[in-house]
Amino acid sequence: MEACFIIFDATFTTQSLRDRAAFYLSKYTRPEWGDDYPDEDEAIFEAVDDCIFPLKIELRGECGLRWICSGGEYDDIPADWPERLQAQQGFSIICISAGGEIEWQVLAFDGNTTQNRYVTRFYDDRGRDQPIEDFERQFTTQKWQQAMFDDNEDALLAMADMQAERWIKALSDNAFTDIF
Repeated sequence: MEACFIIFDATFTTQSLRDRAAFYLSKYTRPEWGDDYPDEDEAIFEAVDDCIFPLKIELRGECGLRWICSGGEYDDIPADWPERLQAQQGFSIICISAGGEIEWQVLAFDGNTTQNRYVTRFYDDRGRDQPIEDFERQFTTQKWQQAMFDDNEDALLAMADMQAERWIKALSDNAFTDIF
């Protein structure tokens, strides 16, 4: 894996739970190992301990939270962070550039479990691969692809909200069920 860019989007049952998750994610407020934190926050602390700090954390609406991470092969970025942070629901949108290719993995947390909803896959069969390429083209634009290959975090951050909204819409519409 050369580079990884992940957009997390989660909804919490209350603003205080959302704010607590943001507090523990943040570089500037995250407690260090051995620091005091409330016992009821132990699971949240363990969910973020030793993980990289997000590039951006954004409070969204009443109880929403979006955070964005960038890293490499050896960075600890848990794909199931919405679940670990005790969200009500959430998405993890993972983009990986490896070997000159862009690959996607999208997971959804429904309040109970985190499950893969989409993973890039090809069959070495033009007839089967073409619908996948056509579907992914809405996400892997030339600008996005160039930013991934250049590891240009500023450009990726600028496009992240639009990318997240596209994926969330595709998931809610089940737009990809007929391509596999």
